[in-house]
Amino acid sequence: MLIHLPKTKTDHRWTLGSVQQRYIFAGGGGDQFAGRACSLIDVNSTEFATLPPHFPPDIGSKGLTEEIWERILPGYNGFFPRNFKAVAPFLLASVVYHRDFLVANLPPTHPLFMQPVWSIGIIDTLRPFVEVGRLKNESARQTFPSWTWGSRIHMVPENFSFPRCSVTTLWTIWWEGTSVINAPNATSQSVLVQPLRCLQPFNLSTAADKPLLSRARKVIEECIKACITAKLVDDFPATQKKKYDHLQIAKPTNCQTLR
Repeated sequence: MLIHLPKTKTDHRWTLGSVQQRYIFAGGGGDQFAGRACSLIDVNSTEFATLPPHFPPDIGSKGLTEEIWERILPGYNGFFPRNFKAVAPFLLASVVYHRDFLVANLPPTHPLFMQPVWSIGIIDTLRPFVEVGRLKNESARQTFPSWTWGSRIHMVPENFSFPRCSVTTLWTIWWEGTSVINAPNATSQSVLVQPLRCLQPFNLSTAADKPLLSRARKVIEECIKACITAKLVDDFPATQKKKYDHLQIAKPTNCQTLR
């Protein structure tokens, strides 16, 4: 089984003398990689990128209210710290998702089946809302695939090439994503990948593409500044969808084409 070596060593505070400090560094995604590897998920399979069971952001309106939490975990509202409350929905989602496995493999007298979470019927209520699988853009509810290559999980396939395009096209794919043709393990010939704003340099397989990502980010920043200067908007949070007409009105003259 392949383990994420830098993450393992930094977590356990092992040392290899000057070798570790010089050549081995902790990087983004180390916890995710180590957790999946320790769960015995095949690192060479697309299933390696599967997300853990989780609920959608609006699960509170679908039955998992504060009152229900108080019934599941007495003292939830007053006793448990905020950090625990942040991870508790993931624990509950995992129990809900693995309900059939737990029933099949645990004895009927197991303490889990005596807990309120099992007796009040909330598990059956929440089962339709448990999500697993691929990454999601919550603002648009658009599902995006992911790929595993180079011992890491990536938002684009290894054969992805950073687009060479006009600033108008860049503006669109920066916020809404772009299509990749003949991506590995894709279910169709063309697949939509994450918006370019979500990419990190390590997601790009070729050295020539990495500077383009940085240049594209600067182009977008200039466009946003122009929109604010033109008083089209007061602010432009990076997570909000931008309007094409704003760009057309305020497009800087020095950002015509990303070459």
